Amino acid sequence: MDFMGDYYVILLPAVGGLLVGPIVYFLARETKGDGPPDVMAALATAGGRIRKRVAAIKVLASSICIGSGGSAGREGPIVQIGGALGSAVGQWFCVPRDWLGTLVLCGVAGGISATFNAPLGGAFFALEVVQRRIIARNVGFIVLSSVMADIIARAFLFTEDKPTSFAMPAYTLKNDQEIVLFMLLGLVCAFAGLGFMRFFYRTEDVLSHWFTKGHVPMYLAPALGGVLVGVIGFLSLRYISSGGFSADIFGVGYGAHYGPDGALLDSGPVDGILLG
Repeated sequence: MDFMGDYYVILLPAVGGLLVGPIVYFLARETKGDGPPDVMAALATAGGRIRKRVAAIKVLASSICIGSGGSAGREGPIVQIGGALGSAVGQWFCVPRDWLGTLVLCGVAGGISATFNAPLGGAFFALEVVQRRIIARNVGFIVLSSVMADIIARAFLFTEDKPTSFAMPAYTLKNDQEIVLFMLLGLVCAFAGLGFMRFFYRTEDVLSHWFTKGHVPMYLAPALGGVLVGVIGFLSLRYISSGGFSADIFGVGYGAHYGPDGALLDSGPVDGILLG
């Protein structure tokens, strides 16, 4: 895409959305959500029964969306994928309904653990967020699933050069008074997070109503969203970023956005605010 110059970053998310929309809409509409709420709903209303195709469709749709620079992360998809795989295994082996939910939680814990190299985080996420209460009989199975998933992930995904999913820079306090500033920063970030969540869901409701009222096919929504992501990202990178054009603003792991040498330039803090 050399003939397009830097403008190809506008096209890629739109093309990804154009592919994802019909896949989700026609094959498994329950995969269009965030992921965790759908798994929680399946546990509460269907005893953990999730259609077997959900995992495959979620993997395909998430891979296309993330790979094309779309606005998506790993957390939501891996929760639904792990839960769907656990449910599928339980259905294949005709596990009683009382234990099917346990397998769903094991899949969720294993997915989070393997993705972020966080066995404790995966176990507590499944117990406290998805299940929302701790049931004694489930704890051992969930912890075992989380630990085993982390062991397998370490063997294939993580190395000594990359021991974790996140690069944490070393930092030391130069003055004890900085603790107060960090506390204030935490409060500011908390309120900013609440505001962003309300704005996000309000925008989702407005756009859903607009698509329904305007008789626009819902499977075109990801493509239109991809156009907006590409345009905002391009304008931010071109005219706001102090470091010049950088692919990192579109997220991590998107090889299509990297330069031939794989180098990334620093981007200004405004970029993160604009793109969430």
